[in-house]
Amino acid sequence: MLDLLFPRAEALDPLFWPPSRLGVDSAWYGHVPFAHWLVCNIKPRVLVELGTQHGVSYAAFCEAVARLRLPTACYAVDTWTGDEHAGFYGDEVYQDLVHFNSARYASFSELLRSTFEEAAVYFADNSIDLLHIDGFHTYEAVKHDFESWLPKLSERAVVLFHDTNVRERSFGAWRLFLELRQRWPAFEFLHGHGLGVVAVGTDVPAAVAALCSLDQDSINSVRDRFAVTGEHWAHKAIGGRVQVKVQRQLEEHAQVIEAFNATLNEVRTRADALEADLQSLRAELQSLRAELQSLRAELHSITNALGPRLEKLSRRIISWKSYDDAYKIWKKYKKNNISRDTAINAIENEYSVSFFILFYPLYKTVRPFVKLYRKIIG
Repeated sequence: MLDLLFPRAEALDPLFWPPSRLGVDSAWYGHVPFAHWLVCNIKPRVLVELGTQHGVSYAAFCEAVARLRLPTACYAVDTWTGDEHAGFYGDEVYQDLVHFNSARYASFSELLRSTFEEAAVYFADNSIDLLHIDGFHTYEAVKHDFESWLPKLSERAVVLFHDTNVRERSFGAWRLFLELRQRWPAFEFLHGHGLGVVAVGTDVPAAVAALCSLDQDSINSVRDRFAVTGEHWAHKAIGGRVQVKVQRQLEEHAQVIEAFNATLNEVRTRADALEADLQSLRAELQSLRAELQSLRAELHSITNALGPRLEKLSRRIISWKSYDDAYKIWKKYKKNNISRDTAINAIENEYSVSFFILFYPLYKTVRPFVKLYRKIIG
């Protein structure tokens, strides 16, 4: 029976093709060799995957199609928002897969961003040869997905169910798989969270029919073979993820260093400009100090020059005050308040009588202006 699975040595080659999708988290790496083998033996005309996320399983199908140059049309259906089983994530997961798919499989592969029900209307009945269901994993959800897409399956159709060996957190794929294997030939891998294979079509390829008809010893042998090769690629993928993670961290660190250097250069440029401004201000301050020193010297010179004049002016102001006091005494005489002799005697105490009498008529005229001048200068 194993000869039908591997009729010749070349039939083992797909098991050793490396995963094409690396650097992302996935529980599907252990099943990549089987995905390669399955596509090689089914040679599907239409392949659909329900639930893709990072795309490890979908890339394995597409890689086999590309290597064999098959005329297969491949479709991945997902909302790329996540769920409570797979976890929720942002748009970066979808964008990363779009970039990967466009670079490698754009000629035959398309990503359909929609719900499973919305996408079903775009596929004709009896058209899909290989269907992989890996969406929300409750029993009700998996059963609904299978029954909704069942009319779309061809007479050669094979259906895959991931996570058939997970019995926690309300996972129910295992329960549906137990029901389906009572109706159709089936095979289950237990590693990598479990992968159920159901031969739904009435005319499935001989290798798939043989897989689903193995005796217990052969089942164990096939499981071991695919588990060993699958785990090999899983470990490689882990190393690849670590390498990609390290590379991304190095790139992020390089970007941080580059940004830091750019900021440092900007700070240095600004510091140089501030230093230049500081030197300019220092030169200007030195100039102002020299100018201030010059002004002080000029002020000192002016003060020295004005000193005698101010002193003379002060004496003149005092002289004018004495003359004004004499004028007031003489005015009293003119009003007959005091005698002439009394006035002269009083004036002699304040001022020169002869000088006073000589300038009295003139002073009488200019006295209002003298009073104003004295008021102004305080």
